[in-house]
Amino acid sequence: MLSGDVEKQYASETQPILHQGDYRPDVDGLRAFAVISVILYHMNPAWVPAGFAGVDIFFVISGFVVTSSLFGRDHKDGPTQFVLGFFVRRAKRLLPVLMLVILTSATLLAFVAPIWDQEMTPKFLKVGMAGVFGNANNWMVFGEVHDYWTQGDAAFNDYHPFLHLWSLGVEEQFYVIYPFVLLGAMGTSMSLNSGPSMSRHLNFLALLTMSSLTLAWILEETSMSLHAFYLLPSRFWELAFGCMLFPMCSGIRQVLLRDRVLARALEFVAGALLVVSVIFTKNGETSFPVPWGFLPTIAALCYIAVGTVSQDTLLNSGLGSKWPVYVGRLSYSMYLWHMPVLAIMQWVTVNGRDSILNCFVSGVLTLGLSIASFHLVEEPLRRVKGISSFHVLGMTLAVTGAVTLWIGLLMHARKMASEAEAEAWLMRALCLMCAVIATLFMEHLPWQRPLKLFIAGALLLVAVGVSETSIFIKAQNAAATVPGAGPGALVSLSSKVQLAAEESLSASCTCSKTLHQVKFPEFAATNADAPTCFEEQSVNAMSFLAFEAGHCFAAATRASDALIKNCLPHTDSRALYLITDLQTSSLWNAVSTASSGSGLQAFGISWEANLQGMESTVDQLKRVVKSGDIVAYAPHSAAFHSTEEYKTRIEALQQVSLRADAKLALFDAVPTLPSPSEVCALKQSNSACTISEDASLAQQKVMRDVLTSFVQKDGVAGLDLHELFCHEGRCNSLIPGTDTVAFADAVRLNQAGNQYLTPFICAFLGKVTG
Repeated sequence: MLSGDVEKQYASETQPILHQGDYRPDVDGLRAFAVISVILYHMNPAWVPAGFAGVDIFFVISGFVVTSSLFGRDHKDGPTQFVLGFFVRRAKRLLPVLMLVILTSATLLAFVAPIWDQEMTPKFLKVGMAGVFGNANNWMVFGEVHDYWTQGDAAFNDYHPFLHLWSLGVEEQFYVIYPFVLLGAMGTSMSLNSGPSMSRHLNFLALLTMSSLTLAWILEETSMSLHAFYLLPSRFWELAFGCMLFPMCSGIRQVLLRDRVLARALEFVAGALLVVSVIFTKNGETSFPVPWGFLPTIAALCYIAVGTVSQDTLLNSGLGSKWPVYVGRLSYSMYLWHMPVLAIMQWVTVNGRDSILNCFVSGVLTLGLSIASFHLVEEPLRRVKGISSFHVLGMTLAVTGAVTLWIGLLMHARKMASEAEAEAWLMRALCLMCAVIATLFMEHLPWQRPLKLFIAGALLLVAVGVSETSIFIKAQNAAATVPGAGPGALVSLSSKVQLAAEESLSASCTCSKTLHQVKFPEFAATNADAPTCFEEQSVNAMSFLAFEAGHCFAAATRASDALIKNCLPHTDSRALYLITDLQTSSLWNAVSTASSGSGLQAFGISWEANLQGMESTVDQLKRVVKSGDIVAYAPHSAAFHSTEEYKTRIEALQQVSLRADAKLALFDAVPTLPSPSEVCALKQSNSACTISEDASLAQQKVMRDVLTSFVQKDGVAGLDLHELFCHEGRCNSLIPGTDTVAFADAVRLNQAGNQYLTPFICAFLGKVTG
């Protein structure tokens, strides 16, 4: 924390603040405001709905502070040493804690994430690896796409310990190019009094700023908002505003000293915009960085400008007081630690990230880790003197290479064929890393080197002992597990439905004789014999792969006439023609298998979520459907913009079936889960994907009402798929009575879900054709 002398030194209104080396406590206070906004947003967006805008404030501060550190430096050694010196200072300031956080977080993530997760966790680790080189933002756009706001990504972002590294990537890439921008504009005469050079510098920055703003706007308007949000070219303008503010501070100060009313008004604008920018700013991927990024940017500029006159103003003096300043000095460590802490808590606890207990524990852990890393790593290493620039850069390359290699080894360990072996090696890696970190921290203690070496050796032995003991205990517990007790990864539902697993998926409808009571509460059908055709299985990576139904069900914007004729051909055999939406195309395996067991040849195609392809599809059905065939339709409520659109589709299919003396079979949609099914498995609790049956039915009420009205007509039958995934008033991602995952995501079924539905659909088709 700052001493009283330091605070007193900067309290005076006449204290110079426009030269390199001067310290602005109120700027650290602004850092505190920004980092707390970001952390609270990631804990619970309802608390600070636009807290992510704190990152925009950081960008302005970075541009201002970096420019102030470069102006006034001694350039007698030439531009090479000027650039190297800047890189060395940035490396000593940023990299030690960054490497520590990435190393620790990657190891913990590899350890706590389920071994079966061979898709999401490797993606997260790759982002961490990219973050080692300041490239996380580019990787998240061009490598593994991650988005703050889309439904699928938002559910998984809670488990992502490296999501926040994108902003570090933007800043580090800016630091690489900015010294060259400064040298190109001003040469070696970097003085605030160098008029022509300063004018060139400001003009060049203004040109780059306008180019960056234009690019950001174009990206937003061309549906490339992800690029606009994450990439440096579309974020450069925020940093550039801070860069341009510093050399203008002298003129701003003179104006505000002459007009105190203007200074107070500017202070009010700064305070109001700071609050508005993090609470009332529009939240969404199509709003940042333009236009809503202007609010936090202007707020930061006004705040810093007011501080050039006096830090005794209510706002600047408040944020420039003792504790906000201390939090501001911790802000870099806090920003780095908060996301891994929240993510690891999400992995290891049943409660959601936004639970009060989780938020409290996460906050305490973040603060404690930040204080420790600031005082034991960040500050000591930043103050190291007497090391050449090339030595520092060489050490930087060595450390980044070592951390990258470590993450690669963690990813390799998770890919091992034996789950037990992978967990054993991860346990060893975790204990070894703890011993190494403890040894590094011990270097700061005032002990003799022999004692330090002895303790380091003891820590290494303890790490080995702890890892091997835990591995042995886990192996013993696994051996004592009762065979056939089930995987236990998810919370199993108690169910009166007895699900047999005598045979795997069969082409017929007689794979088992278990009796199921299939309910059709609003449809014409009644009970049916519905044998099961799947083997109960534990959670694995394949559980979250949707059944791919082939090119006839691909996500095309519009089906061609050739594709429609190919997917809906004429046949002399009795046939079932299935029409789906993109969300329900994953039913194809169950429908086609059940059709085969019912003596029907199955064909199908997916309609787009509009009426454009309907006419061609209906025309083809009129040509191929004949007496004894079944026209089946499996819609999903998300595919419709209006009830009339839904009715139009069913009426068109009904006309086809009536014209050919065929049957029309309507399938009600399966429940739409509140989260992708993988979230349930990651939480080791099905509660994350559970929705009450009443709430689920309410979501689909309009569609079900329309279905019911058609089912009551002659020649139309309906099957309630929704009911088959609900039990005792709850609907979830599991096959009732088992630990088997049925959903690939929040809507689409996986292979197990298809196997589960096959006999029910088969029994239903038997009634329709009988």
